[in-house]
Amino acid sequence: MNLSRLIGVVLFLALAGCAANNPLTESAQRAAIVQIDLSLKLAADHDYVKAQSVIHEVIHAKDFGRLPSAEQYRALTTAAKLAFTLKQPKLDYESRVRLLALPEATADDRMARVRAAYRLRDTGEIIIGLTELVQKSPEKLGELNQGYVFGSLRDAKKTLPHGSTLPLLQALYAAHWKLKWNQEPSNLWEDLALLLLEQNRLAEAIDVASHVTDEYGAISMRADRRFDAVIAANPAQFDAGAALKRNLEHYQAEAERAPKSLTASA
Repeated sequence: MNLSRLIGVVLFLALAGCAANNPLTESAQRAAIVQIDLSLKLAADHDYVKAQSVIHEVIHAKDFGRLPSAEQYRALTTAAKLAFTLKQPKLDYESRVRLLALPEATADDRMARVRAAYRLRDTGEIIIGLTELVQKSPEKLGELNQGYVFGSLRDAKKTLPHGSTLPLLQALYAAHWKLKWNQEPSNLWEDLALLLLEQNRLAEAIDVASHVTDEYGAISMRADRRFDAVIAANPAQFDAGAALKRNLEHYQAEAERAPKSLTASA
């Protein structure tokens, strides 16, 4: 390619980039907003199929990204809700992923993405969604069912490539995630410590392992030679008898704090 042609290509790409970043004309914006409003009105009238047809024209238009972000957010939220209503989990999920790239996205939107991934039955996307939720909106952890988190991680270990759960486990650990009655999720921290050891991150593995408080976790790690360096760093932490005593004392203290509950001592 000669120099003049190369310069021409560079100028063309630069102009194209500028066009993509420029907002739409006022009339084009108005037309798109009218369509979004129309879709919302049709949805309010329970004409969901027609409402979806109208909003899809907007969100799949080549210049959609040049609309003000607030209007993009409104359109994608509408599309996601319509897809949910029409039982179209793939379209629901795709719209929710797209809107999360916008500055208007909220913690509730991240939670909605996780729920949409669950409806899609896609373990990989569930793990990605959970990871983003915990990293960016850890305050939402209390709204998640603990069984759902454990089940998602269990499914991921069975179906995803080894190590795929590392970012989520790290995010949960960084968020100081605890179970009911302020218990550590010891088996998750054991998994995290092992993944860190596999990456030769011994100091981090030792730190994580210090939160393995369950007596069964202590026994399991002592029996697994891969944890030898971790055990050596703090042998008392992994004494099963001491761990059992600590757990009994912990549950006793929790039961005293909630004397009318039967589950703390169960």
